[in-house]
Amino acid sequence: MAPGNKPSIPSIYWAANDHELTWKLLGEMGKVENFKVLFGKAEEDENTSGESKIAVCKRIGTVVLPQLAAEHPTVVGERIRGKINDLQKQYIKHAKCLRQTCGGLEGESQTQSQGDGNQYLDFYVPADGPDHDTHPTAKNLWEQIEKEFPFFPSLHSIL
Repeated sequence: MAPGNKPSIPSIYWAANDHELTWKLLGEMGKVENFKVLFGKAEEDENTSGESKIAVCKRIGTVVLPQLAAEHPTVVGERIRGKINDLQKQYIKHAKCLRQTCGGLEGESQTQSQGDGNQYLDFYVPADGPDHDTHPTAKNLWEQIEKEFPFFPSLHSIL
């Protein structure tokens, strides 16, 4: 193979079997040893593992796509990293709706304006999702987000 040419691997069907590969990926992303490298340390004084993100993505690839990773670890690691980045971007987009009304929900008691044309919400949803203390508007918004993006609760607890 000529330098610079990457091996071609088959398409990865992340949505197949009710998103089985994506759910497996989310499980690996949430593991402490992977999370630390992918998203940063929880505590500032924590030691780092010394691993690179691509090394962690390759390791995750051996769990999520074991046959492909055995043949093409670097390409699979890059695909894993791309999927993680895509999931993170989608999460951020939806998470903004928990802080901004996103044009869908309004109510005087739980919103405030910041002078930028957006309405900001005053409530907080814990990492495990809505609970008995969560404002009903936030619960409704959470359910709406979850219908559009079923991975949101898992990513909310990870990120």
